[in-house]
Amino acid sequence: MGKLDWPLERELPNQLLNVGTPLLTLPSSSKDLIGLLDKVGSLPPQVYQNPSKSIQDALVPIKGVLISDVLTNQSNLDVQISLASCLLS
Repeated sequence: MGKLDWPLERELPNQLLNVGTPLLTLPSSSKDLIGLLDKVGSLPPQVYQNPSKSIQDALVPIKGVLISDVLTNQSNLDVQISLASCLLS
């Protein structure tokens, strides 16, 4: 996939931070956590395949949370499925 369009390239780091920041303090509700994971999983594929430096920087917190023990050791099956979907995206 090619580079993102310029307007999207400028907006995406803020969008990533808006999605990723709530993950840093994981919600206690599985439903809320699944909603956040679904938002991360719905990010444009270009984010992961050919990211600019600003997008890479914005992804750091998200990546850290997605591979944390807190998420990978979740006992809720729906959370596990959402996490797997995110990681496969």
